[in-house]
Amino acid sequence: YVTRNAKRYGGVIAIIGSLIGKQINTGNYITDFEGTKVYIGTSDPDAHVPVERVEQTAAILENKNAEVELQIHKDGGHAILPAELGKANHFIFGYSGEIDE
Repeated sequence: YVTRNAKRYGGVIAIIGSLIGKQINTGNYITDFEGTKVYIGTSDPDAHVPVERVEQTAAILENKNAEVELQIHKDGGHAILPAELGKANHFIFGYSGEIDE
């Protein structure tokens, strides 16, 4: 949604996130994020979301003037990891403490 409707947001968090579809049509993404900070977290490998697609998504968002932080966790599987929750808390609340597992 946010990629097709890019504008200045307070922040975007995508955990195990990428653009979907068999092919990505970059013509669908014509607006500008105006410097919005975007966090994308994923694992490699992930049986459902290939890391290559996540990297391609990050590149498209950067091309649309998003400030993207991409974290790729080795062997994390298709799960939300404590490090990703910590990053989400930091984005939303400015919290930088440790997250208990």
